[in-house]
Amino acid sequence: MQYHELEEAVFQYLMDRHKKDKKFTFSVRKKRNRGAERDYFIGKESAGYFGFTLWNTPISYPGSSTDLMDFLVLWQKDDTWKIQFNLNTTRSPQDFNNERALELGTALRKVFKETTLPGYKYWLNPPENKMEFFTIFPEQNSFVTDLAVIRQLD
Repeated sequence: MQYHELEEAVFQYLMDRHKKDKKFTFSVRKKRNRGAERDYFIGKESAGYFGFTLWNTPISYPGSSTDLMDFLVLWQKDDTWKIQFNLNTTRSPQDFNNERALELGTALRKVFKETTLPGYKYWLNPPENKMEFFTIFPEQNSFVTDLAVIRQLD
């Protein structure tokens, strides 16, 4: 499956869920930059990924360019795909929203660190880093079809 076909399939899946339940929301690309005219989500084919969030959590800090929690769909060198969940925020919050984001990140980090999810791996930033970051991804990180990626979203 090619990049734009998979992106379209994921978009349609998320849109169908939204049509069934208006409380279910997801992010889409805000600007159609040059080279990304056909893209629904952040990322682009040349970068080998696209990403979206299911939560509107306003955060901002110097250098921030992502949402607090994202799903990334990543192209692999063997022409397959993997999907992962990321949480990323500053460990030096400057305001109320960023303080709450860090609290949420710390709580989720603890839950995921102490919980074994069969078939998934977990990676987190060392404590000395400036960012609170962790990611969860499947041990078997290759999906050949859009249906396999979409099943991971469920």
